[in-house]
Amino acid sequence: MGAQLPLVMALDDPGAVPGVVGGKGASLGRLARAGFGVPPGFVVTAGGYLDFIGRGGLREPVLAAASAVDVSDAAASGVAAARIGELFAGRPVPAPTAAAVAGAYACLGDEVPVAVRSSATVGDLPGMSAAGQHDTYLNVCGEAAVLDAVRRCWSRPGRSPRPLLARPPGPAASGTTAWPGTTCGATATSARPSPMS
Repeated sequence: MGAQLPLVMALDDPGAVPGVVGGKGASLGRLARAGFGVPPGFVVTAGGYLDFIGRGGLREPVLAAASAVDVSDAAASGVAAARIGELFAGRPVPAPTAAAVAGAYACLGDEVPVAVRSSATVGDLPGMSAAGQHDTYLNVCGEAAVLDAVRRCWSRPGRSPRPLLARPPGPAASGTTAWPGTTCGATATSARPSPMS
């Protein structure tokens, strides 16, 4: 893997590995490359997420909000997760990532409805699974709505703040630096059936 991660990848790109696109994105990519009926789509990579964090000046405020929390304290975790969500909500997706997402979305067709879902680049922790904890947005239509759904995938801890705060800051599986969250990728697949369906 090179030093510069792409911002967006086609779902069936052979480079769509868990450390770059998250587990869900990588699994969908493997299925698509194997010829299974996966709808066409793309993945906003950990590179796109890191672009959002870096250009938005979010790294330090997010680390500060998360590092002061004992994850066993549900109330404090909830407050920190809400603060991180507020930080993200106030930031637009940076122009390079927005352009890459817009281009990938346009390749799917004109105003195609897609599902946008998080895809974690690091696995579950011993004694804690994040499965089902993050949000999925269905029937998202239009470039602006897709970008908003991607940003919300990055910003929302879903049904529980614990997965967002449970990981210490440091290198993710890809060798990139991740904040203490799991949502580093977002996968968009069209609602149209694939030709193999």
